[in-house]
Amino acid sequence: MNYWSFCLPVGSDDPIFLNRCVERILDLDIPHKEIILCGKPHADFEYFQYVEVIDDEGDGKSNHLTKKKNLLVKSANYENVCILHDRVLLPLNFFSAVCEFGDHYPLTAFQSFYFQDRHNFLPRKYSDFNTIAQDLTQEIDINSVDKKDTKLISKLFYCYQHPARSSFGHDYLTGSLYLTKKSLWLKYPQNENLFWNDYEDIEYGIRMSSYGIPSRINPHAITQSMNSRSVIHYYGYVATNNLKGRITMSRCVLERLPFIKRKPLFRISKEEARQRIYTFARKYGASKQTLLLLSCSSMTGLSRFLIIKKVIGDITVKLDKIEPFMKDFSFYILCESMAPNEYDDIIRTMFSSASPKVKKKTLVMSFILNNQLFHSFTSSPFYKQNDDWFIERGFWSWLGNVISAINLKYFIPGVYFPQSLKKVYHCLKDTTLWKT
Repeated sequence: MNYWSFCLPVGSDDPIFLNRCVERILDLDIPHKEIILCGKPHADFEYFQYVEVIDDEGDGKSNHLTKKKNLLVKSANYENVCILHDRVLLPLNFFSAVCEFGDHYPLTAFQSFYFQDRHNFLPRKYSDFNTIAQDLTQEIDINSVDKKDTKLISKLFYCYQHPARSSFGHDYLTGSLYLTKKSLWLKYPQNENLFWNDYEDIEYGIRMSSYGIPSRINPHAITQSMNSRSVIHYYGYVATNNLKGRITMSRCVLERLPFIKRKPLFRISKEEARQRIYTFARKYGASKQTLLLLSCSSMTGLSRFLIIKKVIGDITVKLDKIEPFMKDFSFYILCESMAPNEYDDIIRTMFSSASPKVKKKTLVMSFILNNQLFHSFTSSPFYKQNDDWFIERGFWSWLGNVISAINLKYFIPGVYFPQSLKKVYHCLKDTTLWKT
């Protein structure tokens, strides 16, 4: 347990989170460790001298996440591997947590949380341990899954699994963090027919269970996610399988308070976001009046939504241009990828005989856009400074962590803390993304 390889698939975007992720790994008190990155880190990455960077052998266009993870594990020198995304902040007590858990590693992770606000009042389960209702092995050939199968997977019901429960053959880790053994991973590598957002984590977890290998949670520590995708929740609610095995929709009760200031939703600035909408509006023929309104929009959640509604109302798209239009809509307007099932539903409407008014309403009322609006109704979903996700130390962040520890320990379902309330508080404090 004294030897660990930390493996990170990376991209070339702003390394603000990668820097903090690697800094935290360097701070961990582990007798022997190495850090390996697969990809092409941004030139502003601060820790090149402490890591090994390997080539992802990619085309520079697609995010071949499964291939990156397989290459990382092949390059690891140690049997214990921790595969994580750069937005994951590991716990300071990582080593004591893995030692207390013991040397029992099929596919393992910690519980993960994302705090939506700037003072840690609003915890939300985010990307750790899930379960799928259906027996996926009865729906598809689990040993030969490819991209065509993702449409079926997207329509199945999956939710967070309670860490103290197990539904073997249905549970899986979401892919943000894997603690496992190099020999196990090399025997059963990830499926390189699938890319990021192809439900590769579901496929992997269920395929591993078909070989008799479970997914587990180590309850002795947590991680925090430094940012989030809006499609992972439903207006702040998440679906969880609670301790009694009942599906519940839950969220922190404080999310109802609109005056709690939220973090940015996107890793892009206000200026870039405004330029994206402007480019989209000009490309598809929005009026000069709309372009003028856009140039002076404040870009809060509500004002952004209203200007998008205005742009969509102005534009005209020919039927044979629908598919490139939808790609532009995702990049320039939504600033993130839709869930495949919602994308398919909207495409179906766009190609239908519905009126232009109905088609435009479908775009404006799409779940992903309105979910983004919920996240940042009165504040901007875009950052002013690239450390706007970080938390200021002080009374309010102390109070936020105290209240969140109470909520997570006693009130929010789908969460498991066998520790004392004081230790839960320290779990939150020690994984908070503090401003330096």
